[in-house]
This record gives sequence, C-alpha cells and structure tokens, in this order.
Amino acid sequence: MKKLLALLMSGVMLVSFAACSSNNDEEETTTEPEITTVAPVDAENEDVTEEAIEGEVTEAEEETEAATDTEGEESTDKESEVTTEKKEEVTEKVTKKPADTAKDPSKWSTEKILEYSNTALNKVKSSKAGYTKNAVMEIKGDVSGLPEVLKKIFQTNKTTTMAKGSDNTNDFPAAGFTWSSCLRPQDINKATLTVNGSTYDIMIKLGTEKNPGKGTASSYGRAMSVIDAEEAANMIPFGINSVNMNYHDGYIHIKVDSTTGRIMYAQLSAAADAKANLAIIGDVQADSITSTETFTNFVW
Repeated sequence: MKKLLALLMSGVMLVSFAACSSNNDEEETTTEPEITTVAPVDAENEDVTEEAIEGEVTEAEEETEAATDTEGEESTDKESEVTTEKKEEVTEKVTKKPADTAKDPSKWSTEKILEYSNTALNKVKSSKAGYTKNAVMEIKGDVSGLPEVLKKIFQTNKTTTMAKGSDNTNDFPAAGFTWSSCLRPQDINKATLTVNGSTYDIMIKLGTEKNPGKGTASSYGRAMSVIDAEEAANMIPFGINSVNMNYHDGYIHIKVDSTTGRIMYAQLSAAADAKANLAIIGDVQADSITSTETFTNFVW
C-alpha cells in the first residue's frame, strides 16, 4: 500500500512538473513577440525615428523641387530660345526691307528707275515743253566702199530750238510717237540713279540689237529715234538693195528735278555698224555711226 501511494505521488509530481514546463515555454514564446512590438516605442528611439523620417521626407521634397526647377529652367530656356529665334527672324525681315523707298532713291530697283524715267520723259511730250536740241551724227569707226558724198549724210551737227507749247511729237525721241519712252527691264543692261541735292541723275544703258524696228517693235525703238531699213533706203538717193544694222552702246542720260518730276537735261545716244549693198556702188560698210541728241534749256 505504501509503495502504491508513493508511486501515485511520484506520478502527480511529474505531471505537475510537465505542466509547469509547458506554461514556461508558452510564456517565453508570448513574451518575444511582445518585446519586438514594444521596442520601437521606446522614448529615445521614437525621437530618432521621427527625425530620420522627417529628414527623408525633406530630402525627397527637395529632390522633387530640384527636378521641378530643372524642368522649369529647361522649359524656360526652350521658350527663351524660341522667342530669340522669332525675334531674330523679325529683325532679319525688318533689316531686309525692300530697297525701293522714297527715302533713298539711289537704291531703287531697275523697275522703279525705269518707271520714274519713262514718266519724266513722256511728260516732255504731254506737257509740250520747250527746249534747245543739239543733234550730232558722225562715223567713229572704219569705212569701206562708202563714197565721200554719202559720208556727209552720216556727218551732221545741228542745233534747233523748240518753243514751249509746240508740237514736238516728231522732234523729241522717240520720233513719230506721242510718248517718249516705254522701256522695260529686259530692254536694257543697267540703270542707276544718283541723288545730287534735289536732282536725280539717271543713267540707262542699253545693250546690242540687230536691225531694231521703230517704236515698241524693238528695245532701242522704245526710247530712240532709230533708223530702220526703210528709212535707210530713203536716205540713199540711188537705191539700196539690202542693209543690216547692228545697234550698240546706246544710253539715256537724264537729270530730273525731284520736286517737280520735270527733266532739266537729257542726252540720248546710240551707235550702229551698217553693212549695205547699194544699187550702183555695191557693198559698203561703216562702223559706229553714232547719233547723239542733247536737250537743254527746258521751258515748262
């Protein structure tokens, strides 16, 4: 009986000991997660953690603002570049204004000079201005087969006076027309204008043209009193079978009062190389038969 009771008491103690061990294990297991959870809430650790977090947030914000500022600067720089380019384009356009301005006639285009010159020359006829005219014709080049009697036809020097109000249709170039000039840019080689006080000094140079016709039939005829084949035949008393004339070195020099648009001086000149077959004499040639008409003493 004592032995049985001793065995029972030993069993109870073992069970109790096992239970205690189990409870201790559970308490240790439970305590570890609690310690892990509570540790960050320590007063000192809490302050450090908040400062670190605030520092990280501040740095992130600064980086964001820096990125924004950089993008803004890049955007501003691009807008500035576009604005600068537009300003340069506008400046370039302003700089490259057309030269044809009333403030600087010396920079007028050929078209403008011709327009102005044609108007001034035509006004001589439409207004029936008076003037003094000196007409000179001479042979400046070689002559072949041309008799002395015919040379005199091409060697003249004559001065006449046209009174104001007289009909100068046949006297002022282009002779025979109610207008004086209708030159176009394609009719000339060059046109220049020089300003001398209130005077516009204009020089128009023509090129080379073979057998020019009268009037608008040719470039020379648009401003000159040219000699065509028919007129040449009428000049030769004993007939002409054929003639070829090559005009060159033509020019028109006029001086215009810019305040009135009236011509004060005009000189028109042209040279011609002529080859002809005359009815009796045969082939003849005369180079640089030059005709120059100078108009002065205009009366308006």
